[in-house]
Amino acid sequence: MTGMRIERLDLIAYGAFDGLSLDGLGAPGVHLVYGPNEAGKSTALSALDQLLYGIDHNSRYAFQHTTRTRLGARLSAADGMTLEIVRRKKRKNDLLDGDENPLGEEALAPFLSGVDRKTFTTEFALNSDELRKGGELLASGEGDMAQLLAAARSGMRLKDE
Repeated sequence: MTGMRIERLDLIAYGAFDGLSLDGLGAPGVHLVYGPNEAGKSTALSALDQLLYGIDHNSRYAFQHTTRTRLGARLSAADGMTLEIVRRKKRKNDLLDGDENPLGEEALAPFLSGVDRKTFTTEFALNSDELRKGGELLASGEGDMAQLLAAARSGMRLKDE
């Protein structure tokens, strides 16, 4: 996933948002989103997850829009390829191109680089609770990150399990 950039995220009809577009997100590096409570930080994080992997049938963010729930984005890959997508809350044909034509999930494969939903959530989309838990695991010397840091400090390599 290191080669994918989200150039724009559209909360077309998602959560409390209707027609919000977050543009200019494509700068390289780590992005930290902060703001007051109820500003939409968790909603935006959930939108990104559900855009890439599908809107959950029982999504808590579909309360206002129900079957109209929609997300969109412009993605770019390291090789220069770009993709405009729209994801709608449907059981079939939920991923569309920018012209609203159905796309197969395979259209996202070059951008996701094999990263599944669980990996995305645990490695690329951390919320404050997960950061706090990760800090506690680091402090206690447990967890994958603690193992990686210990290995990096010692110069040793971890075996794949």
